[in-house]
Amino acid sequence: MDLTPLAELKQLEILELDYSKNFKNLRALSGMTSLKKLNVSNCGELESLRPLLECPNLQTLFFGQTTILDGDMDVLLQMPNLKILGFNNKRHYTKRREDIPAFWNCPFEKPIQTNT
Repeated sequence: MDLTPLAELKQLEILELDYSKNFKNLRALSGMTSLKKLNVSNCGELESLRPLLECPNLQTLFFGQTTILDGDMDVLLQMPNLKILGFNNKRHYTKRREDIPAFWNCPFEKPIQTNT
């Protein structure tokens, strides 16, 4: 699937592409300056998250059960407005999700509390 037509949607704030395994990169999203929430969970394999650096208003990002092939999670630390993040740790990723502050704001990723 070619995401290039989405690049025309400059005012788009929320994009849900979960469960779509027909695209491999996010380059077409790189100019979406209004994008606030992106869900690419369960999308198989994506080349990189690096194009999202060009989405300065991105606040929420989910890519659980999607593998980022370049493994570069350091890019997430370069997104100043990222507040909520959800993904699964992978061996080749440069950072674990617990190392990224935005992960701790994810409502369904909270650590389980036990009473002892």
